[in-house]
Amino acid sequence: MNMFNKVLPIAFPLEIADILKAIGHSNDLEVFESQFANVFNLNYCIALSLGRSALTLALIALKETNQGKTDVIIPAYTCPTVALSVARAGLNVKLCDISIETLNIDVSIIDQLVNENTLCMIAVHSFGFPCDMDKLTEIANRKDVFLIEDVAQSAGAKWKGKTLGSIGHLSCFSLGRGKSLTTYEGGILGINNVNESIKERLKALSDPLNRPNKIHSFSVFVQLIAMLFFQRPRLWWFISKLPLGFENQYHSIDFHIQRLSNWQSALGLSVLRKLESINTIRKRNGEYLIQQLRDVKTITIPKIIDNAEPVYLRLPVVFQNKEMREEAYHKLNKVGIGVSRMYINPLHRYDYLKGIVPRGNYPVSEYVADRILTVPTHPLVTKKNLEVIANVLKNLAEG
Repeated sequence: MNMFNKVLPIAFPLEIADILKAIGHSNDLEVFESQFANVFNLNYCIALSLGRSALTLALIALKETNQGKTDVIIPAYTCPTVALSVARAGLNVKLCDISIETLNIDVSIIDQLVNENTLCMIAVHSFGFPCDMDKLTEIANRKDVFLIEDVAQSAGAKWKGKTLGSIGHLSCFSLGRGKSLTTYEGGILGINNVNESIKERLKALSDPLNRPNKIHSFSVFVQLIAMLFFQRPRLWWFISKLPLGFENQYHSIDFHIQRLSNWQSALGLSVLRKLESINTIRKRNGEYLIQQLRDVKTITIPKIIDNAEPVYLRLPVVFQNKEMREEAYHKLNKVGIGVSRMYINPLHRYDYLKGIVPRGNYPVSEYVADRILTVPTHPLVTKKNLEVIANVLKNLAEG
């Protein structure tokens, strides 16, 4: 493969014309919210500046309408912003280990973690793979706790034919870069089966929020244009050589909570129309890789559980040991395939989360964090790229 041709770990094929067409729109926020709710079968939704802003608002509303319950159960291996959102809402993080088979929260042990202090469980649908929503819904109903779906990585995936985000009491989506839906940054809070007091509280919390100022909006616009320009394989090889901190995993708790800007809402309408075709390509690429790699003994690929329809935002591959992961990382990058180590720690091992995340023993999360790589499935990945990925991983297994 040409050394001056490198595929990004994440990408979304937006067109410059989509962005330019969105500039100057002044009344598309409500239209975008209505169409988003329709696509994902939500009661209604609220478009916000970040995915973590959406989760934080959801948690604040639940806390303020359910006094006395302060604990939120989340997976021990997930994005640190989930834990930060819990803390920002003034609630306590409780960790649950993940399943080695699904890489999602372990539904076989979460039941025993729910007690009288539990406000809600957050079902993070990681990498585009649905959690077992039947078991989580049953636990939530039996234990009288709320269930929030984190659909940041799984927009368009389904459980028993139902779109993820429409099953839990509330849901949150991300419009960040590299997601199945992107306006570079942004988030959606989905409202489903909650009582009127929670709906009223969400309205009271969201109505006064400001839109991003012109300086911030312009900054996002410039970054989005740059992302589209440099995500081309013939340009990304150069950017990837620069020390730009793409794998930096520090996040601040002081993130802004605002509404989504009008031009991003207009862009979101264009992106919504592309979601199904984009996910079809991701699914085709993901299924090809699974077929090629399923018999490789030195790696583990997530099990697709019954009733789940994944969208393969990325394909996670868990190696037998860290050394093999590192060898695969360097070999794939050398042949022009951008891959990611994803979250380099389970939540309890990040130093900057001390005081937010409790320490404990989460062996599967620790095992996965030390051994995982995610390989790209996005529409800029070619059939030749997929063949290269499969061959590198097979050859590595054969020694």
